[in-house]
Amino acid sequence: MSQPEIVLNCQACGDKLRAPRSAIGTTVGCPTCKTGVYVADPTTPKGFTPSVMIIDPRRKLGVESFKDKAPGGVEDAFKERLRRTTEDTYRVDPNNPVMKRRDMRKLKHAKNLTSWDTAPQRRQRSARSRRILFGLYSAAAVILLLIGNIFWKRVKRSGHRPVAAVIAPKTLETRATSEFSGPLWESIQSFCTAPTASDLLPFIRDPRRVGPKLIKYYNAENPWVPLALGEKPNLSDLKVQGDFIVLYLPLKDYTTIPLGLEKTKEGFLVDWESFVGYCELPWPELRQKRPRTPVLVRAVISPTEYFNLDFPSADTHRSYRISDLHSDHVLYGYVPINGPADLQIKKTLLNAPSELVVLRVRYPLNSTNDRQLEITEVLEKGWIFREDDVPDATDQVNTPGKVPTALPKEP
Repeated sequence: MSQPEIVLNCQACGDKLRAPRSAIGTTVGCPTCKTGVYVADPTTPKGFTPSVMIIDPRRKLGVESFKDKAPGGVEDAFKERLRRTTEDTYRVDPNNPVMKRRDMRKLKHAKNLTSWDTAPQRRQRSARSRRILFGLYSAAAVILLLIGNIFWKRVKRSGHRPVAAVIAPKTLETRATSEFSGPLWESIQSFCTAPTASDLLPFIRDPRRVGPKLIKYYNAENPWVPLALGEKPNLSDLKVQGDFIVLYLPLKDYTTIPLGLEKTKEGFLVDWESFVGYCELPWPELRQKRPRTPVLVRAVISPTEYFNLDFPSADTHRSYRISDLHSDHVLYGYVPINGPADLQIKKTLLNAPSELVVLRVRYPLNSTNDRQLEITEVLEKGWIFREDDVPDATDQVNTPGKVPTALPKEP
């Protein structure tokens, strides 16, 4: 039994045409205008619209061309139909009626899309930049490690609490001392390994005067702890001036401490006051009590321009920063311009921005704060000091023949 034919309407010219059911899903040519007509299944539910394949009308579909019989008519109608297309996702060129899907991705993200023509070059440049940055970062890391290593070594060398690292004065001379290196090392060992503070007294200079200070210094809060010595230093080449010797002593923890000794009839004796940077009043107690009479301190001194409160004017005074060795305590000292103390400090700081000195200081009678005080006298440049050797304002500091005033500069 033959299947009934399907009746179709040409959308271009409006004529009716018939097609067998076997042609469902294909396109047949209209015998009148030769336009392709899609053969749909008449049983398809209403509302279903199959995608229409647009065929170039210039293509022959197995029937005779009608172009000569109707010049321009069919083609113009087809182009007009293309212009009436309202689907927003398609764009059709009437002069080249091939369906083109609009690339919505390019329309939305055209600026950020990668151009695959230039992408390989950009990737190559990016890799080269990463290599350069990696090299710079590596070099910076190495430099930081070197700086950190140097800083750590310096901190480690100065980390021991009683260290009094000072600058060696120019008056010290370097000469061979091998003739007494044996007794010198024995004295050093006896001092460093003494079990208690009282056992230190036979090995220090001027024990009658210094002994009470030593016993008071090593109290319950600050007990004496014997020092663990490292390898024996080279004692054949030391800093010497007269009967005084200064050297750096290696400890077992690989730190070093400066040590000054005096050669006496009793042997080599340690200058304990310079060893601990002794002050008549500890720095916290000095700020708390604010003594109005001069007291002796061992300090690091350097010029500054701080004027305020009790000393507001640079027209009458000079200002100096004074501190302990590691700057845990910092005060400001003042001297009248061109006074005796001013001349002494000028000579002391003649060849260096800062020096270690033995000073006498006091607070003014009308003191309003604990960080500003007067410098009344400079006793010595350095921390080795004898009370019978106090210089005048006009004396040259550390003239030849005097007691050496400082320990050696750390190598």
